Amino acid sequence: MKKNSITKLLVAAILVLFLTFTTTDLLSQNWSACGTGSNNVVRALTTFSGQLIAAGDFTTIGGIGANRIASWNGTSWSAMGLGTNGRVSAL
Repeated sequence: MKKNSITKLLVAAILVLFLTFTTTDLLSQNWSACGTGSNNVVRALTTFSGQLIAAGDFTTIGGIGANRIASWNGTSWSAMGLGTNGRVSAL
């Protein structure tokens, strides 16, 4: 009986430590706006070569012309080539 109580206490202590470190790591992340937004729906996001790639129904994002796909370098948006002629639903 005593061994079972010690095991439960040990598991609880490990869980508390894990949640403390996880919460601390999550709370230490910094979020910031990515420019002024898009003029229509962003349907997909991914990262590539250290940049955030956004795609969807928009034709402008962050104040620049971008036909449905653009990249964010941490400071500004850039169009990706000529973009696409239709909706992008996944990347």
